[in-house]
Amino acid sequence: MYTPKFNQVSDRAILIEAMRAYSFAILFGPIDSTESTHQHHATHLPLVVKDEGQHGIIEGHFAKANPHWQSLANHKTLVVFPGPHSYVSPSLYAEQLSVPTWNYIAIHAYGMLQLIEDEAAKSALLEGLIEANEPAYSDQWRRLPDGFRRTMESER
Repeated sequence: MYTPKFNQVSDRAILIEAMRAYSFAILFGPIDSTESTHQHHATHLPLVVKDEGQHGIIEGHFAKANPHWQSLANHKTLVVFPGPHSYVSPSLYAEQLSVPTWNYIAIHAYGMLQLIEDEAAKSALLEGLIEANEPAYSDQWRRLPDGFRRTMESER
């Protein structure tokens, strides 16, 4: 993504805060890792952003029926966190020689997508997603029949 130098943000705390605020992100990559055409696909997912490790950790959950997770597994993946955006009219500037522009927040994060295979870790990941998005649902989630919960957890 082209970003003029004066618009670049490298402060980790600001980036983490923005990724958490706009956590419905888009994962880009091939749909089939054996495709020679390298066509890219996008999957929109709610993610949990953790300020851990050298670069942070991003966690999410794919539906097992979505084949995209298989081709992204163990590959470098682009995750785009699109934030708010707005047209900026040149009429807002005192300088007559101004042109329209666009104000926006977008964060591009790159990293290796790793599958979580351990059942306890999958359960913790889903509980983290619930906690991040609807904490009041946590008790209801835990009261669901074990078989149903396991089926949802095995999704990906």
